Amino acid sequence: MVANLDGRQGLAGIEIGIPPDCEPLQAIEILQAAVGELPLIVRVPMERALEFASVMADSPPAAISLAPPRGAVLGNLAQPVHGRLFGPAVFPYALAAAREVIDTGVPLIASGGVYEQRQVDAMLAMGAIGVQLDSVLWSLEDFEGWK
Repeated sequence: MVANLDGRQGLAGIEIGIPPDCEPLQAIEILQAAVGELPLIVRVPMERALEFASVMADSPPAAISLAPPRGAVLGNLAQPVHGRLFGPAVFPYALAAAREVIDTGVPLIASGGVYEQRQVDAMLAMGAIGVQLDSVLWSLEDFEGWK
């Protein structure tokens, strides 16, 4: 698939997501299979970012990005609903995961709970090569912190 995208006009890189239950050595196999001419960004589970970065440190992708953490909330009839967690409360976890990945030397595109310019600045000052925005873009009201 990645080989089919090489040379396509308008593409600057490719990001692939690693499943949350994937073992790090399987992730290396996925990474190796996806290598092509375009820079490769590997999106890893935030809660396991250090584990993946440590394994990828010898042959790093262009960057690692942080996938939202997973959790559960009570749904109807007190049944748990499992899925990805978004929102400002995720930022402290993202900041901790970012520090661990940056310390391995693997390039990081930080993300998770970033809702203010000062949070972007903190991630970049820590050594991230970029910052992805996600749920802050879902509502125009959330952009007030960017003025």
